[in-house]
Amino acid sequence: MICWSLRRKLREIMCNPFWRQWKSVMPIRASPFLFSSHLSHFEVLLLFCYRSITTPVTTPLYANRTLKKVRLATAVFPYMCKPTHLTHADMGGTQTKFLDWRIGEHFMRIQFSQIRFIVLALFMLALAACSAQGSTSDSSATPAADSGSQAEPETSQVEPEVPKAEPVSISVSGAFALFPLMTVWAEEYQKLNPHVSFDVQAGGAGKGMTDMLTGAADIAMLSREPRQEELDQGSFLVAVTIDSVLGTFNANNPYLDELVKQGITPEEANGIWITGEITTWGQLLGTDSTEQINVYTRSDSAGAAEMWAIFSLGETQEDLIGTAVNADPGLAEAVRQDPLGVGYNNVGFTFNQATGEPIDGLRGIPIDLNGNGQIDPEEDFYNTRDAFTAAVADGRYPFPPARILYLVTKGAPSPAITDFYRWVLTDGQAYVTDAGYVSLTPERLQESLNLLDE
Repeated sequence: MICWSLRRKLREIMCNPFWRQWKSVMPIRASPFLFSSHLSHFEVLLLFCYRSITTPVTTPLYANRTLKKVRLATAVFPYMCKPTHLTHADMGGTQTKFLDWRIGEHFMRIQFSQIRFIVLALFMLALAACSAQGSTSDSSATPAADSGSQAEPETSQVEPEVPKAEPVSISVSGAFALFPLMTVWAEEYQKLNPHVSFDVQAGGAGKGMTDMLTGAADIAMLSREPRQEELDQGSFLVAVTIDSVLGTFNANNPYLDELVKQGITPEEANGIWITGEITTWGQLLGTDSTEQINVYTRSDSAGAAEMWAIFSLGETQEDLIGTAVNADPGLAEAVRQDPLGVGYNNVGFTFNQATGEPIDGLRGIPIDLNGNGQIDPEEDFYNTRDAFTAAVADGRYPFPPARILYLVTKGAPSPAITDFYRWVLTDGQAYVTDAGYVSLTPERLQESLNLLDE
């Protein structure tokens, strides 16, 4: 692309009265500008390049003035050779013009007809440099039009600008059970989609559903089955993973060995958390101990509480009795501080996220699945998180208190949330196991994906 500054310079030179004078009296093939001492070396170079492109090689030269002007090549291109004199030679009866050039200590004779192509090459280099420099100039500048002529349109190749995605903010509220994994999903998805930001808050499944249905949050994290009134208000559920609730007790409990060997049945859990018929450790373990069992439950509306109530042969969270404590962390801490205390927690608040070992001061209460009064080897999987989640995955741990976790929107999800859901159900499943959760079966994952296509 010819830069505008170079074209303007050529117009200025060609408007020079000396150029017009010589153009009017000299043959069209002549290069009269070479004879004008009123033009600068740079101007002569530009015109020499210009005329070398458009003028046949038969352009007449006049030795003394030509050499004077051709020497300007040395000033503009110092690495170039220096002309010394013009030579006429008889080449088969034709007077052929040569220029002797000095290059350091060496001499080179160049036929003048070749100079045209040399200058053309130099001219193209100059244009390339000029174009590179011109690209940093003000793009709004327009060249002045030459009188009597129409400026040629400038053409440039501009790479198409990639449209930037509009910023998207997604607010999430709800179950403590899903909070750790949802945080991981949000962080990883945002790395791939920087224009998407998340605000994830844990406050219990009930709060999450209320926030979502009232518009205070875009997505609810739900750790129980939805209620009919929630469905009637337009709740749109997508199953994303599996988590579990465990009964918990203090790791310094004086009856730890007996409890680990015997475990509890759903009927015994009913007597502790629902009816209140079992009040002492002696009643539970068949000993003469009269020490009280200190029972703790959740004060906030929680899916974990509802799942533990159902396991304990109750129906809803309201059926549970005990000292009410807010949130998963609060309930876990209450049991850790009470050697005679019992409670229940989600997996993420029972096992250490980094080591997979039980949290200091807390142990999971084994479930006597076959009701034979003892924990058999196939029922003993509470020492590490990996062993426990494997038991959930293969069905040895019962549903409930294991359950499916959902992400919920009011009505069909927006396109941005749909894209996030698709990632969660595909690539996002790679983070499920490491976070202490259990993956849905391939069939159940496909069912969730199919919901997004309806």
